[in-house]
Amino acid sequence: MGKREDILDAALAIVSRDGIQSLTMAKIQDQAGVGSGTMYNYFDGKETLLRALYQDAMRRMNDRVLGGYQLTGEVKVDFEALMRRFLDYSVEFFDQFNFTDQYSFFVRDAAAADGSDDQGHLFGASKAILTAGQAQGLVKDIDVALLQRIVSGVIVAVAASFYFGDLPADEPAKTQIVAACWDAIRAA
Repeated sequence: MGKREDILDAALAIVSRDGIQSLTMAKIQDQAGVGSGTMYNYFDGKETLLRALYQDAMRRMNDRVLGGYQLTGEVKVDFEALMRRFLDYSVEFFDQFNFTDQYSFFVRDAAAADGSDDQGHLFGASKAILTAGQAQGLVKDIDVALLQRIVSGVIVAVAASFYFGDLPADEPAKTQIVAACWDAIRAA
């Protein structure tokens, strides 16, 4: 692992432990074991570093969730498989997931201003499945972005409950959560 990755990992650890509001360049330097020259060689400030951390975390999430994922053409099967992979990622890599969930609202505004794609491929895959489901009359005919937020809201809440031990993170629970997500968005 290189210095840049050490810096990003240190920033994520601090955000996970202390919250984004307490993140400073000095704390990151100490945690990563790098000097200020090295730090500023990679990042010109806290916002640039946070944006890079977000992009890195989204890339990792997309690689992990979509790696090897194949659409079958069956909307329910595809939706449940994608949501299960998303839930599994969210539990296994909770710190990264929690950071991207919290920071995405800031980045969305910045990305809209510069035209970059902040949503990544996971959201594109879910949009394709939901749109196909609507065309087939299997998914509620409401805005796809709203459907995505309904489902991701459930995943966010459940991942946190699993992480903090409020709910058992066992296979039956995960299967029930994914089925409940489908029930929430399927057409009557």
